[in-house]
Amino acid sequence: MNSVYKNIVLFLYIILIFSISSIPGHGFIGKIHQFGIDKIFHFFEYLILGYLLVLAVNKKSNIFKIFYILVLSIAYLDEYFVQHISGRTVDHLDFLFNLIGLYTGIFISILATNYYDKKNKN
Repeated sequence: MNSVYKNIVLFLYIILIFSISSIPGHGFIGKIHQFGIDKIFHFFEYLILGYLLVLAVNKKSNIFKIFYILVLSIAYLDEYFVQHISGRTVDHLDFLFNLIGLYTGIFISILATNYYDKKNKN
């Protein structure tokens, strides 16, 4: 896939994250938070983001470092943004699961791309 399309997908996914975060905490969102299931959502939400980050940006370039810092900032800004939404509160464990998911997604994506690159060399 063309790198421009990968960057567009990454950008659209970031918009999706903030769109989901802007849902008020009443009803369904409040219930999943009450049972702690939201941690699983945070983990997978950011796992996908980490995976897309590695696919979108060459991990050997300086731009990867810039994108990496931006994505870390998104994890923080997402939790900051949530406190301004009706019925939502900041939870430091959510931020922790954002980071764990992000690093897991980056790790899986790097493993997958390295495996794919080695397989195509042979």
